[in-house]
Amino acid sequence: MDNIKKNPFGFAALALIFVALLLPAVGYLSYRNNLANLEQMLYSEGSALVEAILHESENSLLVEREIRAVLGQRLEDNCRHILLLDRNGLLEPEVLASTARAAGLSRLDLYASSGELKASSDPGLAPARAPRFSQDIEPEEDVTAAFVSGPADEAGDSLATEYFTIAVSGSDSALAVAYIESGKLAQLRHRLGIGLILEDLSAVEGVAYAVLQDTLGIIAASYQVASLPSIAGDPFFQFSRGQIKGRYTDFQGAEVYELAASFQFEGENYGYLRIGLSTEEIRSIAATERRRVALAILVLAVLLSVVIALYFAGRRQLTLELEHARIQSFSRSVLDGMAEAVIVLDDQQRIVLVNQACKALCGLSGENLMGETLARANPALAQALAGLAGSPRRAMETRLSLPGSEESVPVMLYATPLEASGRRYTTVILGDLTDREQAEKLALHNEKYKTMAEVSAGVAHEIRNPLNAIGMNVQRLKLEFSPAGRDAGEYAQFIDTILSEVDRLNRIVEQFLGLARFPEPRLEPGRLDSLLEETLAFLEPELAGRGIKVLRSLEPSPACLFDPGQIRQVATNLAANAAEAMDGPGTLTVKGRTEEGEYRIEMSDTGPGIAENIQQKIFEPFFSTKSHGMGLGLAIVSRIVTEHGGNVAVQNEPGRGARFTVRLPLRPAA
Repeated sequence: MDNIKKNPFGFAALALIFVALLLPAVGYLSYRNNLANLEQMLYSEGSALVEAILHESENSLLVEREIRAVLGQRLEDNCRHILLLDRNGLLEPEVLASTARAAGLSRLDLYASSGELKASSDPGLAPARAPRFSQDIEPEEDVTAAFVSGPADEAGDSLATEYFTIAVSGSDSALAVAYIESGKLAQLRHRLGIGLILEDLSAVEGVAYAVLQDTLGIIAASYQVASLPSIAGDPFFQFSRGQIKGRYTDFQGAEVYELAASFQFEGENYGYLRIGLSTEEIRSIAATERRRVALAILVLAVLLSVVIALYFAGRRQLTLELEHARIQSFSRSVLDGMAEAVIVLDDQQRIVLVNQACKALCGLSGENLMGETLARANPALAQALAGLAGSPRRAMETRLSLPGSEESVPVMLYATPLEASGRRYTTVILGDLTDREQAEKLALHNEKYKTMAEVSAGVAHEIRNPLNAIGMNVQRLKLEFSPAGRDAGEYAQFIDTILSEVDRLNRIVEQFLGLARFPEPRLEPGRLDSLLEETLAFLEPELAGRGIKVLRSLEPSPACLFDPGQIRQVATNLAANAAEAMDGPGTLTVKGRTEEGEYRIEMSDTGPGIAENIQQKIFEPFFSTKSHGMGLGLAIVSRIVTEHGGNVAVQNEPGRGARFTVRLPLRPAA
């Protein structure tokens, strides 16, 4: 122990041993957590499949019931037609046969009130006496239905083939009976039923089997299933209503993840739906995850040893800088309600027709545009058309410079020749691609932001534990080891410097984790103007103490959904940024108004403004023009606004400082 006290690097060795013991546990926990996430994903996807199959099966039962009702009505209508003809004395022997053929029936029989067969479309098969099931007709009813099958008995109740049968009693007690083979219903049931749904799942990749099973056995199954263990007595198949269970089990020598649910329809239990999902992919991912964790542990162990050595030697400090571009989304609608600009030119490139949208897009002005050459009205557009004229294509993407400005607008240019009244014209359609370009930039920004957050979290987790170990061991070194003589002061200063740097790095780690674990908005109903008023009232005394006057003009906003805490942080960060920019007495102006489904918040200061070359960088994490701070305030503002579906932008106000504009969508409160 004395040797360790005299040699500070002995503590580094102890810290490294501690980390080496801790890393496998951390890696294992990470592996188990990822495996649990994969299993949850498998359960979620499988549950969605089970619910879809159950829903589709319920629909098929409803359709089958409806078709049976329609079929029964058709049989009943034919019976009533025969009874009507018989009652009016119009029933000829061939009428029954032709009616049965036309209606697609197997047979039509007519019985007298005495029960004797009176006529039949197929006398050779018709029973001599009325079927026994016709006696089930209730006194208040005149119709009944039944399935009949089997060899005919002495009463003529049944037939060798199974039929769906309707019997209708006439007012004169005559009886008409219509038959149709139930096999047609069976075919329809097969085409619509759960059996076909399960068979179709045989071709779905990742589905090992799909079975509808009850305690007696398998009712329907996909092609892969020859047999499955009985579910009788299995506690896994004890369900509450609407519950879906999942478990790992074995199928044909391979592990599968099985999901099961009770299939009930209108209070009747049809059995249990079992879906087996292949775990091959999840096993592959788990193996990859194990290798990744092992490699990460190895790399982290090496990195930690290097970091410990660097910190104890006092030579270097670990820094990490992340760059991220925040691209502003700006969309401007074309005038006159048109999305495209249209201009028509004659063969001399003179303007024949131009709409208001084109005037706005191309910067055209003046009342006497008709007859003016395009080269004079907009040279950039004329040059783009000249380039298109020499190309076999009739469309191109280009950028148009606006007259009197250095800005340019991306457009899709279509040129279509036409001929009218013997003259040639060119119709030019310009589609503003600004929205698409901004969307592509925003997508790129979001991807970079996501990557940055993942890297931040990874780096922060990797250095937090060794930092804590360093801090504890340096504290212990400070308490237990004290050199004698003139080196004591230098030693104490050395220890305090290390502790100070460890604290600073811990704060950086917390900021990294805060950025990476940024919570999703917890939306609550409220009014944005009321929240802004409360926030400004809270900040006003502090701002007044710095000589800053707050002016506000907040129009009432409709009730909408937003995260009060996060929006309050947006206002606080913007106000703090403005106060630091003014660096003394000044005026902070806050405006709020509703426009086009958004609530627009403007916060202006009287500071020096923001240089144009850094306006696109100020929302990047860790970008700051000040010597202190981490540069996360405006990055957090941007992240919150983006998570709420809005956007934030900054502009310089000539002679008045900077103006930040936040646009938040007004999500209606329920």
